[in-house]
This record gives sequence, structure tokens and C-alpha cells, in this order.
Amino acid sequence: MKGYNNLGFASDVLPQSARTYLIDYYEENKNIREKNYNLQNTWQALLDYSDDMQVEMQARVQLAAETVMRMKLLPCEIGKIVEYVKGSWAQGHNDQVVSSNCSVITMLDLSQDLIGGEAYFAKNKESMEYHKMVPGPLSNGDSLMYGGEMWHGVEEVISGRRLVLVTWFKEDV
Repeated sequence: MKGYNNLGFASDVLPQSARTYLIDYYEENKNIREKNYNLQNTWQALLDYSDDMQVEMQARVQLAAETVMRMKLLPCEIGKIVEYVKGSWAQGHNDQVVSSNCSVITMLDLSQDLIGGEAYFAKNKESMEYHKMVPGPLSNGDSLMYGGEMWHGVEEVISGRRLVLVTWFKEDV
């Protein structure tokens, strides 16, 4: 698996019109989740796979991930929009490799007053203390890709908003 433990980046994966479409969908369908897996105090909405526009947006993200990670991918048809606001964060974890080899975070709306909320990555839990990576700076429309075994999380948001599309893919072998 070529991109299994790599961290990749692509800019302008989703244009403003696509991000606006997803933000509007999110605002109509969001739910508060005090604790959902490793996420704390976040608002979330699942993607609607009966919506052709959302499927097309996931296909754009998939193509960017395939190009950057140098892997042929299949969508897992699990995607969500997650909003981090003051007090929100994600504790360090790795994704379930059985169901996903490549995870992608696409920035939908990073507010100008965002303080905190940085994504961080490490090879594994043990190395996080010594080898923590914080990629950036990131802009709206940019995507981060990483292998399912990579340890990752999101620092607590102090102020502002971080709205992201999270999608998962399985390597097509």
C-alpha cells in the first residue's frame, strides 16, 4: 500500500460553489455530538449519498487523494461534515484500517478568527510526543490525506470555527 502511512496535501480540491453547497446542506442537517468516537463537543452531519452533487464532490476528493497518495481508491460511502467550535477537539486516534486505508479532511470553512483547531499527525501513538506534525497553513478548499494507521487528532478550538468534510476510502487492490 503506497500511501498507507503518508501524509499528503492538495490545494483547491473543492471550489467555493461546492463548499457553499455543502455548508448549506450541513446547516440544515447538523446535530450536536458531545462525544462521538474520538470527537468531543462537535456538530456533525452525514453526507447524503442520494444527492448527486454530494457524490460528485466526494469523487473530486477521491481523485485528488488518488493523485497525491498514488493509490487507486474506492469510496467507503461514509462521509461526514464536522464543525469544531470553541471547546471542540478530537483526541488522538487512528482510523479503522479494516474499513479505510485513506482518510481525507477537506477544509470547508476556516473562519478568520480561528485560534486552535489544528490537525496533528504522528506515525503512531508512542511517537506522537516526539514526532508530532502540524501541517499548514491550510485554506478553504484544501485537503489533507493520510493513511488509516496514522495517529491523528485535532487540537481544541479556542475561538472561531473549523468546518471540514471527512471522507474515507479503501485501496482498490
